[in-house]
Amino acid sequence: MKDLGLGVRRGLLLAGPPGVGKSAITSVIASELAGPFTVVYRNSRSGASLLRNVFDECVRLGPSLVVIEDLDLIVGHRHGSDFSSHALSEFLAALDSHPSAPLLVMATTNDVTTLDSAAVRAARFDSIIEVPYPSPATTKQILETLLTDVPGSTRVDTSAVAAALPRNTNGADIREVVRRSVLKSQPVTTQALLAQISTGRYRPTMPEVGNYL
Repeated sequence: MKDLGLGVRRGLLLAGPPGVGKSAITSVIASELAGPFTVVYRNSRSGASLLRNVFDECVRLGPSLVVIEDLDLIVGHRHGSDFSSHALSEFLAALDSHPSAPLLVMATTNDVTTLDSAAVRAARFDSIIEVPYPSPATTKQILETLLTDVPGSTRVDTSAVAAALPRNTNGADIREVVRRSVLKSQPVTTQALLAQISTGRYRPTMPEVGNYL
């Protein structure tokens, strides 16, 4: 691709709701590439202004992976209320710099529709990968992993527990169900897990304004 003048840099955008494992995926990929690649993390607190400097330094260091967390908090949509044309310009300038350099850019976002189309077009992000809520089968696997060292876990009906969880349950929710159940009951039981699910307390909710008065 480089010899043909088409560039070698690739961009991957992981999109999905909070808590489904986007950051975990980037961490696994980064750990696999660490060594042959220089891995650089940027988050929303870093803003877009220093990205160009980061890219310049990565080119100097050789093959690099740049991970950008919560891209939607850095680059919004030009029709959004909190849109910053300066931030978008800085971000696009960084992405378009060094098109033939061996750079892989991997970013995460909770909602791809909040990103300006200029930021996610082809040649900037070549692939947008949806990371959905876990399926019932995946939820069952997550439960089994979390319960591995918990007393009584071998008798837990993880299929029944997985089926009782709402479809929009993420990995953090599942972990909290297990944590609360272990605090309430040891050895842990299927009934204890189902009871925690029925309360809904494993998922924080905003209190009514009146509760503060």
